[in-house]
Amino acid sequence: MELIRKRRSTVVRRNTEIPPWASYMRKANEVAREMWAPPTWERGMSLAGQFTTFCRTHERTMNEESCAALLMGILDVAPSTRPRHARMLRSMLEMNRTPLGMVILGLQKIAARSETKQARPLTKEEMNQVIRSRTDWKERVVVRLAWITASRWSEIASLTPNNFTLEADGTLILDWSVAPKTARADPHRALRFVRIRGQDAFDTIKLCRTLQENEKLTNITNAKVERALAPWDATAYSIERGALRHAAPIVETYNLNPHVVSQLAKHVDPFDLPQNTV
Repeated sequence: MELIRKRRSTVVRRNTEIPPWASYMRKANEVAREMWAPPTWERGMSLAGQFTTFCRTHERTMNEESCAALLMGILDVAPSTRPRHARMLRSMLEMNRTPLGMVILGLQKIAARSETKQARPLTKEEMNQVIRSRTDWKERVVVRLAWITASRWSEIASLTPNNFTLEADGTLILDWSVAPKTARADPHRALRFVRIRGQDAFDTIKLCRTLQENEKLTNITNAKVERALAPWDATAYSIERGALRHAAPIVETYNLNPHVVSQLAKHVDPFDLPQNTV
């Protein structure tokens, strides 16, 4: 702010600060960037910049023909990289997203990472305490089943003995035959079947033998689970989040496919054969 004297007796203030519009737009762009992972955004923006400059230089419209010319004309990249750039350019042309749409996607990604939105993940020790706190052995089995399969409670509550098949070697196969809430149509979604071995398989078989064919494994509601987890400052979703966090270092320790964790987080591909083992 600076003072300006007018005539002799009048003093007025003039705001010399830069209008905030530019800072608003900068923040909006930062939010929009959240719609993609940083490496993807950087590659995309670099390619978009080259494409824009190329079209302006040659006074061409930004269309598929110009994409082809750019790919074959000036991009100094390895042959194996060109198809990826081609797909990225095509995606840019077909994206058809407004600036507001991109900001909304970014805001959704930020909100999903917010600790106020996400349930606090239970640790393995806390989960063991929760299981031991259940006086009914059947409840202990189903709570443990939710943990080892990284499932939402609604998924566990919908299971019946029909979802399980006992193999000759004692392995129990859980068949998510009806796609639950976490099912997603993407290349990294989890498999339809889960192999369960050891004590967990034995306990689940024992529970199934006490039930009728179409009887649910448990009648415990989500609300009851929430109340049971309250002493640990956790929610029903904390079971799934805790299991996934616990699985991550195991995948690294045993050099497993990193997609295992994302597959565990989602169920189901109805056409896959059993591969998961818990």
